[in-house]
Amino acid sequence: MKNPIFKKEIPLIAVLLFLAFSFVWTVDKVWAADNNIKKTRGKVETVDLKKKFFVVNESEYFWIHDTTFSDEKGTPVKIDQLKPKASVFIEWRFVKGGRKRIAKRVCIYNEEK
Repeated sequence: MKNPIFKKEIPLIAVLLFLAFSFVWTVDKVWAADNNIKKTRGKVETVDLKKKFFVVNESEYFWIHDTTFSDEKGTPVKIDQLKPKASVFIEWRFVKGGRKRIAKRVCIYNEEK
């Protein structure tokens, strides 16, 4: 019972299964990347522009060339606005194989006086 329909369906089903599993694997990897990002809010205690780090809630956060600094509206600002006693919101991640915290995004809030 060799039917020409089965000859066409088997490769088609195999290709569809392969595409479905590869899509699920890709989506899983993309969602897993977001799980590594952590968020913190607090007041800046110290800032060291030479060593490129600042301290919030007794934890050191380093910045790199990819780190974005913005105000509460999302407008980019200079690093000079990062001063002690400024309120900040930080999205950060750990460096692979270490305990160093790298800031991905820093939002600096203006204090109402």
